[in-house]
Amino acid sequence: MPLDRRPIVRPIPPRSWTTPVGGCHKRKFNGILSLLCREHYPGMVLLMERIEMADTFDHYAAVTDAPDRDRRVFRNKMERVIGELWNFYKIEEGYEDLARQVARTACLKLVKDMMYETRTQAIVDFHATRNVKVKRSEVTTMRLTKEEYLEAIPWWMASHRPCWTVLVDKWCAEGWEAMHEACRQRRLLMQGPSHHQALAAHGGEPVNTFEAFALSHKGKATAAIQYNPEDPPEAYSNPTAHSRLSSYSEVAKEIYGQDYDLRSHDLNGEVIMRAGGGKKHGRYYLAIGHQLPPHPTWGPRPPISSPLTTSIGAKLQEKFDLICATLANGIFKGENNAAHVGSAELSQTSRLHSLHVA
Repeated sequence: MPLDRRPIVRPIPPRSWTTPVGGCHKRKFNGILSLLCREHYPGMVLLMERIEMADTFDHYAAVTDAPDRDRRVFRNKMERVIGELWNFYKIEEGYEDLARQVARTACLKLVKDMMYETRTQAIVDFHATRNVKVKRSEVTTMRLTKEEYLEAIPWWMASHRPCWTVLVDKWCAEGWEAMHEACRQRRLLMQGPSHHQALAAHGGEPVNTFEAFALSHKGKATAAIQYNPEDPPEAYSNPTAHSRLSSYSEVAKEIYGQDYDLRSHDLNGEVIMRAGGGKKHGRYYLAIGHQLPPHPTWGPRPPISSPLTTSIGAKLQEKFDLICATLANGIFKGENNAAHVGSAELSQTSRLHSLHVA
């Protein structure tokens, strides 16, 4: 794609991107990245003197690359995936190194999801060849025989049939179905519908980041749902989403007034930091992965000569002089025990005094 037709994006750690600006397309960044992971799937790889099926993005680094039609050669398949990504986008100036890091982090999850979704996609494809339409919600509980799975090999594994055989053998192995069903039941224990964090529009209309967060924890993008501050915790996929939105609402109204309309404004970085008491364990209180406005920095530390520190210093000096006088008086009278106690207290006060002066 010509350089002047590529939209500009900026990376948002750990694995997100800003909405493409300009250019001739609006395709989602990670969507193209996922397609490249499939197109350059390495198949069976030699790793640590063992031949393994590639099921992680790290396996892509174990396979050397081959020249393409433009005679470009990368060191390995991992660099090929990330390198070809720049054929579709331009990175905002100054963010090139961060973009490569974010792209690699995104690929780690994309390949994991790619392998997880392969079985359900095979079931859909198998029925599609027979003109039978099945819903995604039904596929999770459907099964195929080994021969049927082998017939429904995905396009990106067509040249790596041994890998497909390994996957099919795993799905047909004794005990796998029971384990899969147990995991599915465990996921169903989560209260309410699953959330859809990628929500960017609802009912065909764009929504801001606050509404996107709220609605994504209430149901699917196609569901007839709206944000209502009076909704109970049961309306959300998880009660913690309700409590976080309530805390965010309270802090926002404390800062901007009781008439502040949350639905008319994007998520505010300062409000998030105050509501959550800071960024704990490297994570925001809510909207992890969203691009947030910078929150105000803490003010400078007070100078040493502030009234508080001056008062503390005066009290320490007064106590220091008193102990010195007591110690001298005890020694003069021959009171060794008092002198010993006074000496220990003097030593401690001296250290405090020296730290304060420093």
